[in-house]
Formats: sequence, C-alpha cells, structure tokens
Amino acid sequence: LVEYQRAHRKLLATPFAVPCPSAPSRPPKAATTADPGADQVVVSLSRAALLCCADCASAWHCREALLDQGSIHLEAELRFVALLLRTNHKSGETWAYRRRLLSRALLGQADASEPMLVPADGRWTPMDAEGVVCRELALVEELARKYDHHYYAWNHWAWLEHLCVENGLALNSFDFPRLVFVTPSHYGLFHHRLANLGARLRSAPAPGSSASAPASTSASIGGAGGGSGSAEMTATDLGLPAGALEAWEQERRLSSSLLATFPHVEAPWAFRLQLFAVLLEESLPTLAARGRRGGGGDRGCGGGGETADVSAVVARAAKRMGALWRSDMEMASRATKEARSAAQGDAEPAAVRFARRFRAHALMELAAWMRDMRGRCEAGVEALVQEALGALEGLKTEAAAAPVVLRLIKLDLGA
Repeated sequence: LVEYQRAHRKLLATPFAVPCPSAPSRPPKAATTADPGADQVVVSLSRAALLCCADCASAWHCREALLDQGSIHLEAELRFVALLLRTNHKSGETWAYRRRLLSRALLGQADASEPMLVPADGRWTPMDAEGVVCRELALVEELARKYDHHYYAWNHWAWLEHLCVENGLALNSFDFPRLVFVTPSHYGLFHHRLANLGARLRSAPAPGSSASAPASTSASIGGAGGGSGSAEMTATDLGLPAGALEAWEQERRLSSSLLATFPHVEAPWAFRLQLFAVLLEESLPTLAARGRRGGGGDRGCGGGGETADVSAVVARAAKRMGALWRSDMEMASRATKEARSAAQGDAEPAAVRFARRFRAHALMELAAWMRDMRGRCEAGVEALVQEALGALEGLKTEAAAAPVVLRLIKLDLGA
C-alpha cells in the first residue's frame, strides 16, 4: 500500500502524468520521444494509476498509444488486464480495453515485433487464436464463479464469439455446459445459449442448395425429458432449416437435467420457458411463408386444392406444438407434486411457485402463436384452442398469474 501511495504521488508530480478521471482536461497524447526509458516511465506510471483506479480512461488511452508504438507487448498487456479484472470485475473501461486487445490479437493486427504472440508474417494462426479464446473462456468462467450474476463477463464472451463468427474464425471453444451446474441461478449464461440457438434456428440455407428444402429430421418430444407425449416433431412440420431441431433438442435436454436437479431455482425455469418461446417465434415466418405459397387467402382454408394445403401446414404445426406444450405442462405438474411431497412446514415451496408461473407464461406464449396461426387458417388450430381454454380455466382457479395476464391470454385465444 505504501508503494502504491508513493507511486501515485509520483504520478501526480511527473510531466508524463495521466490526469485523474474527474479532471476536465483532454486525454494527453502519448509520448513521441524515441527514448525507451521515457516510455517505460509512462508505462510504469499508467500501471500505477490503473492499480489505484481501473476506470481511468486517460491511462488506458496512454497505454493503447504505447502499444501502437511497440513499447508494450500484447501478451503482457493481456495478463495485466486480467489481473485488474480479478479485482475490478465491474470496470467498464477495463473490459472495453480488453476487447480492443483481443481484436488486435484475433484479427492479426498485432505488431510483428512480438515474437511470443505473432508469427513472422505478422498474423495469427488458427492454433494461436484457439489458444487465446480458450484462455479467455477460462478467465470468464473464473470471474463468473467468483461473482454471482456477472453480466460483464458473459457479455464479453458473447462479444468475443460474435467477433470470431463475423471474421470466419472457426473455433471449437464456444461451449461451456459444465458451468451451468456450478451457477444455475446465473441467467446470463442461459441468455447467451438462447441467443446462439435463435441464430441457429434463423440460419436459412443458401438458395438452390440441397438444404434449401426444410429438413425432415425428427425429434421425439417424449425423449426430450418433458412428459409422456410420444409424437415426433420434425423440422418439416415447423419449417426450420436442417440441423436446427437437433440444436434445440440438445438445449431442451440440458434444461430438463437442470430442472431435475435445481427445481427450486428460478433461472432454469426461465430457460425452459424461453426455449419454448424461441421455437414458437422462429417457426412463425417460415410457416407463414409456406401458407402464402400454399393458398392465397388468410382464412380460406376449408376447401380443396391450394387452400387445403394451408390447412394441412397449420394443422400439422399446431399438432406438434400442442404435443410440446402438453409435455412441458406435465413436467411442471410433476415437479409441483414432488415439491409438495417433500415440503416441510406450511410455507409453499419455491418450486411450486416457479412451476405455476411457468405454466401460465407457457400458455401465454402458445396463445400468441395460435393467434398468428389463426390468421392463416382458423380451423387448423381450433382443437388446440379449445384445449388451451380449458387449461386457462385451471390457471384462473389457481390464480397462477395476474388477472390482466389471464384476460390477455383469453383474448389471444379468440374467446
């Protein structure tokens, strides 16, 4: 501490000093002198300033200029920033600076004078990039374990994955299911997985390719760890691209495993609900397009020919979504019974509250989806609408949601 204070006083007195964050002056320009000793003084003083205040934007600006000059090595700077993040995990300036460093490393913008990181041609190899990403994942996991609900870390990881995907870096490090079981209440991780899944469900095959037609890959709803439903749901039924349903099915199995282990934690219930919602949402555009190709009218689906094709598309999708919804409802009811049988005392178990809320919100998502499907062909979803209205009455009896929410569900069902 004495050394920090001494360095801080020296920093304020030196002509190379970096202004305090609250100072109104503009960030100083980096030293243009060719004297390496002067550069090292600035490096040391900016390091001392950041150890005292990690959000000092002027100090980061100074170090970035020194990095451009080659006075700071990229690998050493990454280690220094990691050190700061371990004690200043909510420093936005530090996270932003680390992203700039990673952009240099992964996109081959590092200076060729850094032999430990950059090969002779000045660009990274895929093996080097893989190592950087693996180390970054280790840092993110370390901080997420140390600090609950660490959105800075997971937002940083989402940014890194986007950077790699956008620049064609095919890496194998973007999967970390083991951390889900360590921090199951951390919804930031589930949000990241859902964003990836949504992108996968939206990935349309190239026009004219062999994958341009909807895939016929099927998945058993009962095998997804939900209920007793035995219907097979295919990507063809929902208009999804090839391979999309397998990715969704994998996430659903993970969700079932989490709910079996942590029924008293809210985040896994929210994850399961959003899995259902993202499948409903991503199936709408393709189903609507197929309906327009099959027939010209919005509601004229009672005849033959093209209008009958619209009815078949909507009815098949409603049947699969209905089976999936019933499977989730059975899972929630089973979790409620198990929680009540294991409860001690008069207090309602948390799992019972979460399961009841899940049933109400899942019905709300299904009702909104059926409202759009009724615009294609009302007869195709009529049986499922009647079943949903019966479930709504049960939710009203339990007071599973606010009255206004239940009224909105009823309006979406057309009642």
